[in-house]
Amino acid sequence: MNAALLDQNAVSEEDRNYYMKCQLLSQIASSKPITTKPGNGRLFPTESEIAAFPEHERYRIHKGLPLADLLALFMVSEAKGDVCAIHIAYPKLGHVKLYVAKNQATKADEIHLARLVGLCQGDFLSRWPDYPAFKQAGMELLISFCEKKIRKRLKDLSCEVLLALIAEFGLESHELKEFEKWDEFLTQGETEKVDIRQAVRDITGKPLKEGSGDIAVLSWAAKCQTKIATVIVEKLKFIASSLTGDGPDILSSVSLFSVISGIADKLHGSVLFEAMLEKSDMGGRATDKLRVNLGKVGAYSHGLELLYRTLSVPAKLGKAPLKMQYQLLDSPPSITVRFEQCGSWYDFLKEFSRSLGGGSQPLRLAKQELEAVWKGHGKHSNYNQPTD
Repeated sequence: MNAALLDQNAVSEEDRNYYMKCQLLSQIASSKPITTKPGNGRLFPTESEIAAFPEHERYRIHKGLPLADLLALFMVSEAKGDVCAIHIAYPKLGHVKLYVAKNQATKADEIHLARLVGLCQGDFLSRWPDYPAFKQAGMELLISFCEKKIRKRLKDLSCEVLLALIAEFGLESHELKEFEKWDEFLTQGETEKVDIRQAVRDITGKPLKEGSGDIAVLSWAAKCQTKIATVIVEKLKFIASSLTGDGPDILSSVSLFSVISGIADKLHGSVLFEAMLEKSDMGGRATDKLRVNLGKVGAYSHGLELLYRTLSVPAKLGKAPLKMQYQLLDSPPSITVRFEQCGSWYDFLKEFSRSLGGGSQPLRLAKQELEAVWKGHGKHSNYNQPTD
């Protein structure tokens, strides 16, 4: 679901997607939807509007929805045509319930979901005192179930673009003057002089974001006492050689894919890497696509890291383990619809929404709001805009 909004002050595309998913999933799961509405007839709220939301709704948008989105990815096994959405409900304090909806739910999905939840239950820190052990177990589970999807995402990583970037930035003559001040500290081992926040702002003009991959990038450079661009090139070389080399299949080694996914996640979230790509001679379209595809491969590592952090932090504060339940929702039956009988596309969606909600749930999104989303989406795709 890619929704575009013609408001310069709007939140990021990812936040807009999460907000939309929360509205739709909470409706399907028959739990309380986000009640606060954006102003000026807009479908999605601005950052300032979200800041004024009640605390529980801000949590759902910024914390719960990213986790739900990644957990949904963990339930996708096929390369194409396999769709999952997850809604995280909190029925009472210390309790969590996952509503899991798939377009084609199977017994294999049910077994995998039970194993995924089982990974998170019980005395969490006693079972998983450190993240590497949890990540290893999680990756084993994901590779066994999501292999086809993971292979598709690895295949989408363009070796041609990776090798071109390696060749371009492997040259000492390439101008990266913004990096010079901080490269000097890193190559001389003066890491105590490297203020990560200041380094990111000096080089990119942007603030360091929470969860940014720049902490990892600068840590790599400090450990190797090398330049920022050099260490990034080395990481790209590792990914490229794993994709093109004569070595073992990436997914035959849990540790190998875990490392590749981790590198891809950190590079995707790094504004330093983004600053490098902006100076590339390859053009924005190719480099933008590379960053997106790195993010898709890195999502498995990112999701496990986020899941571990979500479960371990309360445990470290001495709170009781969460009691987790889950429900795999039945797939809707296949139906044949004669569109002309519905009067319009919006009437069709209303009827379909009622069928999902057991006949009692009206479509809460107004026709004008859906048209705005569709038209914005249509600018970047081959989908046709709806017409009456």
